[in-house]
Amino acid sequence: MSNVMTPVLLVAVIGFVCSGLLVFASKVFHVAVDERVTKVREVLPGANCGGCGFAGCDDYASNLVADEGLPCTKCSPGGASVAAQIAEILGRSAGAAEPQVAQVMCNGTCGARRTVLEWQGLQSCKGAKGWFSSPNACMFGCIGLGDCVNAC
Repeated sequence: MSNVMTPVLLVAVIGFVCSGLLVFASKVFHVAVDERVTKVREVLPGANCGGCGFAGCDDYASNLVADEGLPCTKCSPGGASVAAQIAEILGRSAGAAEPQVAQVMCNGTCGARRTVLEWQGLQSCKGAKGWFSSPNACMFGCIGLGDCVNAC
């Protein structure tokens, strides 16, 4: 019987010691979080789009609380209602949102694109894409080196 109980007791003691170490570590390494950051994060839509210029909604919320000069109107998906709620939480004025307008750089056709670079390497879209995003002002449009034509 003692052959079975010794390992069981040993594992139980190791478990209690490790749990005590975890409790101690959680107290020592505790990081205080400003409750305003959590409240602002709950108000934000959670799109994590980066349209505000930050890495996501969490980053924007923490920077809003830390920087008094940062405007509350940077969240495009949230709009004016979210900006007003954030301003109320932080005790600021929401201010007016700056309207954003999309700028189309290629107008949808290869003939209307504006070239900003000249690719002199391997005449392949795949090769050009490996070195830079596009030789055109529109980074998402056709590169124009004919890989799609060759594939067909």
